[in-house]
Amino acid sequence: LFNFQCSNHWMLLVICPQTYTIYEFDPITREEGRELYMKMVVPSALKRYKLSGGHLKVTRREPLWKSVKCPQQTKSVEDGFFVLRFMFDIVKSCTTSNDLEKV
Repeated sequence: LFNFQCSNHWMLLVICPQTYTIYEFDPITREEGRELYMKMVVPSALKRYKLSGGHLKVTRREPLWKSVKCPQQTKSVEDGFFVLRFMFDIVKSCTTSNDLEKV
């Protein structure tokens, strides 16, 4: 679980190194600048994971990004609450990456 802040906005990324998949839980509509920053920072973190001895079982160069359908905030200051709620739901009900599709 990786809570991610960019441009004063919080979102949650769930990184599964075994499948090289990143699940994106974003409680507000995407912005192009935020997406570009995210897609630059996260792969470099995965590369560091691999260099530190972590094992990635896939052969593709870039991670697979999956945007998960999730509740959307209606006010500008609710993103932190939404991220905490996403984290709670994931920890409570997910045991495998397949479960993330159902959250």
